[in-house]
Amino acid sequence: MIRKARSETALSDNEIAKILRPHEQAVFDYIGTDLIYDFFAFVLADAFNKDCIWEDSTLEFEYIDALDYLRVSKAPGYKKLDLKRIKKILKEKYSLRITSENPIRIEKIQ
Repeated sequence: MIRKARSETALSDNEIAKILRPHEQAVFDYIGTDLIYDFFAFVLADAFNKDCIWEDSTLEFEYIDALDYLRVSKAPGYKKLDLKRIKKILKEKYSLRITSENPIRIEKIQ
């Protein structure tokens, strides 16, 4: 639904509570449960393919670095990520396998 434009610029407290906050929460939920996995797998795959990962880097550092691209403060912390899911996306979508998390090691699956 598209809301009608109105002359006032500020939302009422009721509109914020009933409309804006649930939408924001849905977006943050989507980011934390879906988007972050595909995005992080893409960042790892692209960095690997372009030789942008230092040999002493860690998976956690690469995740924190990837968050800088998003500029999202409510993304899940690294420790909350389902690494099996990241590994599955990397394997199925990018033909890559994480062989070590710390230091990070990724290999191409032939």
